[in-house]
Amino acid sequence: MAYKRIIVMDIYEIIRRWHNQQSTTHIAIALNNDRKTIRKYIAIAEARGLSLYQPLPAKDIVIDLLHLPKNNRPATAQEILEP
Repeated sequence: MAYKRIIVMDIYEIIRRWHNQQSTTHIAIALNNDRKTIRKYIAIAEARGLSLYQPLPAKDIVIDLLHLPKNNRPATAQEILEP
């Protein structure tokens, strides 16, 4: 399977659907991702303390809790040459 970039909102959607007790297969089909990828992010969420038995925190808190990388892309040529 080809590489597919997953953005922060996709990861949050994986966690939200998992918390709503959808199956890994159902989440993978709905979001067009591999089941292994879904399981990887669920495992990260569980390791960081998220549980099916506790209410899901707000989206910002979940994103901070998972320590998802910020956008560190270099500036485009247009942004560099603009000044």
